[in-house]
Amino acid sequence: MKIIADTSIWIEFLKFNKEYYFLFKKKLENLEIFAVECVFGELLQGIKSKAEQQIIIGYWNSLPKLNEAGILIKAGVYSSDNNLVNKGIGLIDSILIVLARENRLKIWTKDKKLSNFLNEELIFLQADFFGIKGKDQKLEVLDKIKSINLSVRSPENIEAEILKGRKNTFKQ
Repeated sequence: MKIIADTSIWIEFLKFNKEYYFLFKKKLENLEIFAVECVFGELLQGIKSKAEQQIIIGYWNSLPKLNEAGILIKAGVYSSDNNLVNKGIGLIDSILIVLARENRLKIWTKDKKLSNFLNEELIFLQADFFGIKGKDQKLEVLDKIKSINLSVRSPENIEAEILKGRKNTFKQ
């Protein structure tokens, strides 16, 4: 299942949040995550060091991209047609929705307003990955995530490899 991860999910991954990290990493390794320019723009806007910038640009350069020509206009029209601004859904989220619809992708987000707007066709739930039914299966999903943690290198080791001894400022 191919997806677009919004900025909130990328941040959780970059902070090595175990609830998201291992599944996200698996999706990255399988090239199932598409890079979207506005998401990476938001990530770069929040960097605190050149090391973070290099990591984010490295992901940008290595991930598959979507055709985003004319996307701002399409997203503006879609947002207007669906009254999204009055539902608390901004232009960047509208871009993700239009890209997901055009490319038959799902959106992985922590944003409640966006999640509530998306139908099953467009939203990626961690439960889907594990074959668990329903949105309210968080405990079962967390148990599944814990079970795959054992077979993957620890975030601390990966962090050391990525940053080559430099402090990871993505962690709070």
